[in-house]
Amino acid sequence: KNKVKVLHVTTSLKMAADAPEAPVTGGKRAAAALFLFTIWQSFLTSGIVYGWTPLLIVLKKEGVYRHRCPLETEDCNERDVALNLMFTIGSISMIFGGVLAGPFPFPKIGLAFGGLLVSIGSLTMALADASSDFAYPFAYVCMGAGGGIIHFGSFSIGNIFGPYRGYIMSGLAGIMGFSSLVFQIVYPIYM
Repeated sequence: KNKVKVLHVTTSLKMAADAPEAPVTGGKRAAAALFLFTIWQSFLTSGIVYGWTPLLIVLKKEGVYRHRCPLETEDCNERDVALNLMFTIGSISMIFGGVLAGPFPFPKIGLAFGGLLVSIGSLTMALADASSDFAYPFAYVCMGAGGGIIHFGSFSIGNIFGPYRGYIMSGLAGIMGFSSLVFQIVYPIYM
């Protein structure tokens, strides 16, 4: 049984190594610029929903869901539940965004759609009224789904780098973790 698994993995790796490389129009500089842009785009969008803690502090200071608490208290269980639900559905939408990245026939269409979703989510969050029950979860779902689409849609860029495609894809996978720092960077600016 183990021999079959090893044979399957070896065959799969050989098939991936033998896959034709996509031609790069514009040469190595264009490929490097595209890679740097993709890293920057992934940093700003792909995992921002996981940078929840600094965003939670900002949302509480802005009074989001304060209307759910009795008048004499600023924090209460209902408010915490509503904010945590927002995080939960945003995180789940990140996973579904990755699933949505598959149907796009061309990566740039998927990346543009993911960027549009993140932009809609960011604008909705920025312009929403603090007492709105639906604007903030909607915004976080858009940001999560858009980030997932951008994250998984960006992996195709590795194909233009031939033998370095594994390094490129690993870098893109790693940048998602760093993307959770976006709100940590924005937090001191807000304060």
